[in-house]
Amino acid sequence: MLDVSSIAEGFFDPIVRVVDQMLEHAPVLEPDRVMLVGAWCRDTLHAALGHDFETRATRDVDIALALSGWDVYEQLARLFPAASDTGLAFRIAEMVADLIPFGELEDPVGEVHPPKGDDTISVWAFTEIFDPARPLSLTPSLAIRCPTVPGLRRREAGRLAGSTAWGEPKDANDIALTVHRYAESSEVQDRLYESPQGSDMLLAEEVDVPRAAARLLGADVADLIGPDRLAELLERWPGNIEMLARNFVIPAATHVPQESRRLELIQALTRGLAEPSSPTPS
Repeated sequence: MLDVSSIAEGFFDPIVRVVDQMLEHAPVLEPDRVMLVGAWCRDTLHAALGHDFETRATRDVDIALALSGWDVYEQLARLFPAASDTGLAFRIAEMVADLIPFGELEDPVGEVHPPKGDDTISVWAFTEIFDPARPLSLTPSLAIRCPTVPGLRRREAGRLAGSTAWGEPKDANDIALTVHRYAESSEVQDRLYESPQGSDMLLAEEVDVPRAAARLLGADVADLIGPDRLAELLERWPGNIEMLARNFVIPAATHVPQESRRLELIQALTRGLAEPSSPTPS
């Protein structure tokens, strides 16, 4: 269970309202099949880990639904008014909520076609993200799932794996935040200093902890998604590396590393992607 004791009272209220409405109108939907994703998930992890600088503001709620078929999703789509033409966005409890279906209804694997939308939606690696997710207690009587501590590294790895097209600066911003979290994580630092794999990476990166953490993140991505998905990822990673490095910043952070340093972290991350197991010091 994620420790949310440090999170401000009322933080989860919008999520509770949305989830309560969904469960009331689709009682067959089990809370354990509901997973918080997107910005609210990011900010939950951010606050739970003790970080106090702000991330990008958003009011939309992103909810992933692990489903075996379309019946539940179609029921929700009939009950709640659409908030856009994507087939994913609905107005629920006076909020805009993106409901992202994944699981057995993917066709092909990694893609879904919402009944009321014209576009194919990528849910690449969502199942891999969902499997290690942990309960998030929203109220004493309501818990959903959240990719988080102690599954944090797997959740962040999955999020990174799905963000390899640099259409917007926020994609690179989010990856920079993920790398920062890894570098600041006591769990990750324990792995770097105490596990054989981590120690090898730390030495290979000349005891540069942020670089070693980025490399470990890359290896975790590779471990999480498996060889087939990794091959797909490596076909497009890192894409336009100059654009990635230019936008590889946390907008609200007080310190922005020089671009050469940001490039070092991206290169370390890339080295990690190539070694999902038993890394050898270079």
